[in-house]
Amino acid sequence: MGKSLFMCHCASSALLQNKNVLYITLEMAEEKIAERIDSNLLNCDIQNITELPKIMFENKVTSISKKTQGKLVIKEYPTASAHVGHFRALLNDLALKNHSNLI
Repeated sequence: MGKSLFMCHCASSALLQNKNVLYITLEMAEEKIAERIDSNLLNCDIQNITELPKIMFENKVTSISKKTQGKLVIKEYPTASAHVGHFRALLNDLALKNHSNLI
């Protein structure tokens, strides 16, 4: 249905607006979510990221790092195992680590 793809696009957009993002996933691995967000930020297909010449990759990363100040936190929970108590505990933990202004 494209729900995860849409959420990754929203997360990338928020990061480009210098917002901090908390992405909670119940279906997909944290690494896959990070790859999709990287792909969106770098404006490059996931398959092509590893094939980019090193200098081009470094230039894209440098350009993105100048545009974004937001932080990304990705938290993965196994399917059907998390409930609101887990999310509340995560938010409390992040608040203690000074990540309270996440969207």
